[in-house]
Amino acid sequence: MTSAAGSRSANRLIVRGWSGMLEYSLPADRELVSLQGVTPRVVPSAVEEQGETVVYGDGGYYHVSEGAHTPIFYVACDDAI
Repeated sequence: MTSAAGSRSANRLIVRGWSGMLEYSLPADRELVSLQGVTPRVVPSAVEEQGETVVYGDGGYYHVSEGAHTPIFYVACDDAI
């Protein structure tokens, strides 16, 4: 794991690894600390040499790779974040 971010407006946690990302979603009545037993889903990411960080914002999430002058990628989510 290289990075993780929690959503402020939904019970979601996105986990970033070098080669992809997983997102955990919880029902509204559960907190993020209760992830045990939750199956994450693979979420889209750009093809990058080595992914480094991720953060939620503007109805989706942003992610970036390692290195100088790398682009910042944005992925919109299907539902509200």
